[in-house]
Amino acid sequence: MEREADIFRAKARMRHLLSRKGVKRGMRFHQQAADNMTQRLRSLDGICGDCRNMQLEFFTAEGKKLVEVNCCRGHDPVELYAATPLGQEADCPDQIPRE
Repeated sequence: MEREADIFRAKARMRHLLSRKGVKRGMRFHQQAADNMTQRLRSLDGICGDCRNMQLEFFTAEGKKLVEVNCCRGHDPVELYAATPLGQEADCPDQIPRE
């Protein structure tokens, strides 16, 4: 239950950051950071969200609340999903499904 709440909170933070647009000071978001955030969001919606090896790290940098998605087995969810075309599931050899 706690893990599902963390995943929900992480998705909400990422969607909030991706939706920030405007001309106000501090509102810009670099394209590469947006692409990485999109891949992290895809990983949480995909196989990484249902894997026991996934770790979420919540932190604040430059006044922004950010989330890092990591794997205990050393895989990088951003690279895994960047190599996977949109609309397809990524394939991870070390995935351990949650019960």
